[in-house]
Amino acid sequence: MSSRDDDAFSWAGDDDPTLRPASERDEADDATVVEELETRDAVAAAAASGDSVATPPAQAPRSGARPTPAARPGRSVLEEAEEAEELAAARDLADAERETAPLSSIALIVMGILGGVYALYTIGWLVSFSRFPVGDGFTFTILSIRMLQVLAVAAAPLWFGGVLLILQKRPIRYRFLWLVIGVLVLVPWPFLMGV
Repeated sequence: MSSRDDDAFSWAGDDDPTLRPASERDEADDATVVEELETRDAVAAAAASGDSVATPPAQAPRSGARPTPAARPGRSVLEEAEEAEELAAARDLADAERETAPLSSIALIVMGILGGVYALYTIGWLVSFSRFPVGDGFTFTILSIRMLQVLAVAAAPLWFGGVLLILQKRPIRYRFLWLVIGVLVLVPWPFLMGV
């Protein structure tokens, strides 16, 4: 028997595998969800047809193969199509949850640290260019120097945002690799050298 404090922190249905994040679920949990859908449909079909005993569908193979809806006698084409649609929706949902799995706490902390480094780089470039006097006027040389300054200041936030945007569907290690490359490439050398 659980204590009152334990009951306050639990809800009915906490052990439902569909409520766990995709990072904590595995293929067996996804197959269990699909099997539960098939069993529910089989029981509902048996109750509708008046059968006294409802037989659950055949077990799906556990070797990583996706379960397919089994053809059952006495079922209409519409019922089989609805079941196939529900199974496809369950598979799509499981795949989408796997793709959009949240980052771990350590990954978020490292991402925040790298974002802070990129923000410091932007500030470093701004400070170094504020020390660099550029003449007034509208010549090609002054215009090109101003454009280079703007691009140098914008390089760090553009690199950070671009890596996160372009590599969002790739594994996290690729994002970290390109962010570390950017930290090495975009160092504000004029600020560090005191120019």
